[in-house]
Amino acid sequence: LDDPRYITMEVDEKSMILVVQDGGGAIFVMFYKWTSNEGWQLDRRFDLSNLSVEGGAAAAISGNAAFVGFPGADKEIGTVVVFHQDQAGIWEKVNDPFSLKGIAQALWFGYDVGIDGNLAIVAAQINWSGNPNILWNGKILVFRRESNQWVQFDMFAGMCPCSIAGDVIVSLKLDGDKQVVQLYKYTADTGAFVPLQKPIPSGYVNQVDSSRD
Repeated sequence: LDDPRYITMEVDEKSMILVVQDGGGAIFVMFYKWTSNEGWQLDRRFDLSNLSVEGGAAAAISGNAAFVGFPGADKEIGTVVVFHQDQAGIWEKVNDPFSLKGIAQALWFGYDVGIDGNLAIVAAQINWSGNPNILWNGKILVFRRESNQWVQFDMFAGMCPCSIAGDVIVSLKLDGDKQVVQLYKYTADTGAFVPLQKPIPSGYVNQVDSSRD
């Protein structure tokens, strides 16, 4: 690449995804695999130059699935491109990326993404004022893989950064004019994610281990 920009990467055991934009033009998604003899080796590269994107990307990888969020796509409406690894270990791009259908007045869909097994999250900013000094709560959308397709089944107010580990989701949220850390956990009896505890003022949080109950 002549002028690599907005480099984003994530690792899951022996797989790595890297997203980079060449100058202000071509966007590449590259998958690497780890080998004990040769280290990280390029496995497959995708050219997503057909996307109209401004700014960087968010990426997540878990097992045989990967999400790449482009919040600046389509005049900052945003989109998420999904990749699956087939039984032969070959990464393929899913034909239909996620869009904002059904989410009113939203911007920056894909501002953050996360995957753990068959659960995934995508963050979107809702009702942004256009003033970067004014914060708004966005939405954390939760997806579940069913028959190798990702289906949205839950959504709650929140903002970046956010992450998912097992059946627990951690994100920031605005509580009045203050940012707090919220934890949601999936419960089988409700079939949804519910608050795990009272929000924690972000100024008092050094680290949150989302793998703990």
